[in-house]
Amino acid sequence: MSIDFSFSNNEFVRLFSITSFTFDAFIKLQTNASSFLGFLGGTGYLVDAQGNAIPGFGITGSASGSDGSMALGLFPLLKDEDGTPNRDLPRPFDFYGIHYDLSFPDVNNPSIHIIEGEFTLISDARGVFGIGPGIPRNIVPDSGSTLFLLGTGVVFTIGLRAWRV
Repeated sequence: MSIDFSFSNNEFVRLFSITSFTFDAFIKLQTNASSFLGFLGGTGYLVDAQGNAIPGFGITGSASGSDGSMALGLFPLLKDEDGTPNRDLPRPFDFYGIHYDLSFPDVNNPSIHIIEGEFTLISDARGVFGIGPGIPRNIVPDSGSTLFLLGTGVVFTIGLRAWRV
C-alpha cells in the first residue's frame, strides 16, 4: 500500500546543517488486535516542491508492539542500516512531503483493521529541524569560536579597566 503525506499552505520541512543524521519520519498504525501481529515493512522517500523524489539513500526501520501496533521509520539522512551518515546529501534542504510504500505482515485474519494512525517527525534536541515558512535559511553548528570571542572580550574589558586606573 502506498501512502503520501504532503504539506499544505506553502508549508515545508527544512533540514538544517545541524539536523541530526538520525532524523526520522515515523508512521505508527494501531490495529484492533490485542497481540503482536508482526512487523510493518516498506520503503520511503522525501518529496520536493514539484512532487519528485529527493535523491539520496534513506533507510527504514520497523517496530511492532504486543498491543497490535506497527510502526515504520524513514531515516532519510542515513546511507545504510549500520547508521552511516549520508554526507552526499547537501543541507540545508526543504521537503514538502513523504512517500511510503508499506507492506503489512501476513496475518490472515479479516477481522483485524487499522483503527488509528500517527505521523511524527523526530530529531534529537541538539539536531533541530524547521517547519516553514518563516524559518531561518540555515542553522550551522557552533564550532567553538564563541568561547574564543567571550574570552577575548573579557580580557579586553579587564585590560581597559586596568588602563583607566
